[in-house]
Amino acid sequence: MSKNRLNKPESVTTDEGQVVDLRPLKISGLRRFMDRFGEIQKMDVPDGVELINVLQDCAAISLEKVFPEETEYLKKGRTEGWSEVTVEDREPFGDLFDMEQISLINKVCGGVSFDDPNLLAEAQRAAAETPDDLEDGTTST
Repeated sequence: MSKNRLNKPESVTTDEGQVVDLRPLKISGLRRFMDRFGEIQKMDVPDGVELINVLQDCAAISLEKVFPEETEYLKKGRTEGWSEVTVEDREPFGDLFDMEQISLINKVCGGVSFDDPNLLAEAQRAAAETPDDLEDGTTST
């Protein structure tokens, strides 16, 4: 039986210098990925912060086995609801990658391309906001 693999393996390097090889998710992981990614379609107008959360969560689902401690928060999201997951819960995984890397992880592992410049621009804008901006309800423009 031949295995179909990417012709050119992709990898990302964490801010701490760890190189992570990226592979397409198996079906069970892809189901979890798509369930979470589907939340974007439910948003009337994508909120930048929630969009960042969904994209980060999808990447975390993709690398859950590589970073079990940093993705521990996914269990809380699945059992208690995603609205119960805080910025602090997501922080250990979020500190490993920037938005460009998150996009690559989601593209390679989940097969979801973020070539839409509006989607990526909104995600980058939200990522640039400071926690203080988010807590008092204001956003930067």
